[in-house]
Amino acid sequence: MKKQKMIVSVTILSVMAGLLFFSLSVEAEMLTQRDSYDPMTRAKSTLILCEAGKDIEVIASFDSPGSIPTDLAFDGEFLWNSDLMKEMIYKVDTGGIVVDSYGSQGPSPRGLAFDGNFLWYTDKNEKKIYQLDMAGNVIDSFDSPGPYPTVLAFDGKYLWNVDFKEKKIYQLDTAGNTIDSFDCPTLAPKGLAFVGKNLWYVDGKEKKILKLDKAGNIIKSFACPGSGPTGLVFDGKYLWNADAKDEKIYKLKVPGVVDDDTSENPEADKGLAAPFCHPDNTLCQHLGRIIDFHTRVKAVTNNGQLGTRNN
Repeated sequence: MKKQKMIVSVTILSVMAGLLFFSLSVEAEMLTQRDSYDPMTRAKSTLILCEAGKDIEVIASFDSPGSIPTDLAFDGEFLWNSDLMKEMIYKVDTGGIVVDSYGSQGPSPRGLAFDGNFLWYTDKNEKKIYQLDMAGNVIDSFDSPGPYPTVLAFDGKYLWNVDFKEKKIYQLDTAGNTIDSFDCPTLAPKGLAFVGKNLWYVDGKEKKILKLDKAGNIIKSFACPGSGPTGLVFDGKYLWNADAKDEKIYKLKVPGVVDDDTSENPEADKGLAAPFCHPDNTLCQHLGRIIDFHTRVKAVTNNGQLGTRNN
């Protein structure tokens, strides 16, 4: 009798082990597929299949001036931060001190970018993209290409705007004409920055910063430092990432962001040089131009490569 019970127990354990192995095998197979079903959104979600980057180093952080920071811009000296809860745009020094602020044009400020002269700002409720002077006065505006405009970036020639509802990234000229568009690589687009020749993108669900080419293909991924990542901007050396849950703004050193992304685009190293940093801009092509890059001086040689010499 005891022997029969032992056999039955062993058999049951074997069946359970087999089912567990089958379950794990199916789960592993699902994770190798690019598309998986997301029950929260009732849609397919794109798994991030790309090269994992080395760890991001947090250089500094400070409390955001508002409680729901949505996006960031950088004018060469100051950070600009849009905040959804306060319906404000803040001018902040890189130590976190608020230098100036003004109310947003609409009730739902989302995206923010700087083009070298003006700020550009999106409002989700108004479905508008605004051109502002540095005091917050409206210079111009146009309808957003999608119904839910959020974060913005500027590459020196074009604006890039994420539409959260359509899950698309639009390339726009400054008159509002759509030049190109492509699907977001994930379902939770929360931040966008342009560095050299690549886009950098925040996936709010997976809490990742993704390096993309200009067709939206993922090149690398990095873990975000916070729990609710949103806006992203590049200052010429570091990425800055806002976080709505942590109510923080993080200064990040990302491996390869300067060397990989700005080597073909020397003006982008200075952060401020938004009007000159696009590869199509002829000012970038002047040979022998000297660029001050922090403590070093880089010179463009005749073959377009960067040479380095000490100050």
